Amino acid sequence: MHSEDELNWHNFKQNPNLSLKDIPGEKEIKKFNRLLMHSKNFFVIAAYGNFTEGYVMIIPKKLISSFASMSEILVPEFLWLKDFVKNLISNIYNGYNTLVFEHGLCACLGGLDRAHLHIMPYKRKNEHKIIQAIDT
Repeated sequence: MHSEDELNWHNFKQNPNLSLKDIPGEKEIKKFNRLLMHSKNFFVIAAYGNFTEGYVMIIPKKLISSFASMSEILVPEFLWLKDFVKNLISNIYNGYNTLVFEHGLCACLGGLDRAHLHIMPYKRKNEHKIIQAIDT
């Protein structure tokens, strides 16, 4: 049985682009109103369940289960985009730390049973709580 990729380019293209300075709030995020930017092979989207302002994810346009299984030819583009977005988030959220992580597969909302890299600004005073939450 083949299931259609929920987060495909056609569906994102039907909705207006946002920007990293205009990320919708948690209650406003819908499946296809959260495209912030894209490169040739990756989307940058506002994250569901964004428990902190500025929380975004990088996902591949083609469905893959993990970045570990990504084609080697995509690695330079992926690393460039990750660094670019992390630097943008760091500049927009001055005085915050920026956390970047992939936790592996999950049956998350919105089709994220696929590779997805989290990029999240957080206040430095919450650093211990953030690290503890990720480690558990």
